[in-house]
Amino acid sequence: MLGETDTHWPTLQALLANAKTSGPAVHDARIAALCLQDGVREPWSADRDFRRHFGLKVVCTRSARKPESESAWHNSCLNS
Repeated sequence: MLGETDTHWPTLQALLANAKTSGPAVHDARIAALCLQDGVREPWSADRDFRRHFGLKVVCTRSARKPESESAWHNSCLNS
């Protein structure tokens, strides 16, 4: 389970400023900050908004079957 540490607020502030995040995407930034502070570098998500946050390589979970190539997998996330 991920939880806020002393580095959470500075990490979140940096993500909000760097990605110019506002509105509902602030919650995504909060989750990204939690991942970054706890060393999670590859979260799995069907939510494409995580790509806006630096330092995370999001694994797309949109498809139950992984396409043959990495680029096809990436494109399926971009186009969904």
